Formats: sequence, C-alpha cells, structure tokens
Amino acid sequence: MAALLEPPRRVVTERLVLRRYRPGDAPLLNEAVDSSIDHLRTFMEWAWAAPEPERVVRERLKEFRRSFDRGRDWIYGIFTPDESELVGGCG
Repeated sequence: MAALLEPPRRVVTERLVLRRYRPGDAPLLNEAVDSSIDHLRTFMEWAWAAPEPERVVRERLKEFRRSFDRGRDWIYGIFTPDESELVGGCG
C-alpha cells in the first residue's frame, strides 16, 4: 500500500502564496468576502450568512487548521506575494 503524503503547508509562486489559514487572517478573509459579497452570493450558499463577526471567522480558521493537521481537509488561502491581501481560497 502506498504511503499517504501530507500536502505542503505553503506553496509560493511568482504571483501568489497558497498557505494554510491562520486565525490572524480573519480580518483579511472578512475584507475579501465583504468586497465580493454580491458575486459570492450568486454561487456560494454560505455567503448569505456574511458578514460574520471576526471572532466567528477566527474560530472557523482555527477549525480549518485542525482539519488540515488531522489530514481531513486541506484548505488554503490564496494571498498576494507579500500576504497583505487575500484573493481567494481553495481546498
């Protein structure tokens, strides 16, 4: 049986950084969601609950990290190279 490989915690390209979320990313995530809320609501049912308090988003990001560490889900934030702006997410 082949061994399971853990995905990288961070991927750096010339234009983007993909990495596990940190609880401190909550303000960046709120900003990204708020700036695209009308578009997101067209495609993402969860967006109807937005905006959410920062503490709620912070707890969600903690759960994303726990899930990543346990090998259940690998959810990444997609950031600009200097990580000052969240431009998306994937998992």
